[in-house]
Parts: sequence; C-alpha cells; structure tokens
Amino acid sequence: MENESAIPLAEILQRLAAKTGLDKKLQESSVLEYWKEIVGETAAKSCIVQRIEHGKLHVHCTSSVWRTELQLRKEDIIRRLNERVGTEVVREIIFK
Repeated sequence: MENESAIPLAEILQRLAAKTGLDKKLQESSVLEYWKEIVGETAAKSCIVQRIEHGKLHVHCTSSVWRTELQLRKEDIIRRLNERVGTEVVREIIFK
C-alpha cells in the first residue's frame, strides 16, 4: 500500500536546493562545464573561466587575440550558455 501523502525524494531535494540557494550555485557551476563546448577547445585553452558572481562571468585570457575574438562573440556566448543551462545565469562576461 502506497502512502498518498508521501513526497518524492527528488521533489524534496529540489525544494531544499531552492530554499538554500543551492540551485543557483548548481546552475552557475554548470556554466563551467559548458564553457569549452560553447567557445571551442582551442579558445577554452587560452581563456579560462575564473568565477561567476552575480551574473558576471569572469574569464582570464592568456592571449589578446582570443580575448578580442571572444569579446566580439560575447552576446552569442552568453545566449548559448544560458540556453544550455536552461535559465539566465550569465548576464555579462568580463574578459581580462
């Protein structure tokens, strides 16, 4: 006999993550996973994500050429990262 008042564990975990803000941190960390996929392997080797804070993705580029290239593609990169995550996590990218 199944308890009709039972809540699935997945739902409990989702509620807990939302309540504690962990869901936002998980979304932000997923940006790091998708960075290489979005910008390409070569660019990802020269431009490394340092952190994401308050919707700002901080990226350190060892090459000015790649920094300029990604700066020109910034809006597309933001759009594609947010699409991949499934919500607006990145509002701005700061290349250094």
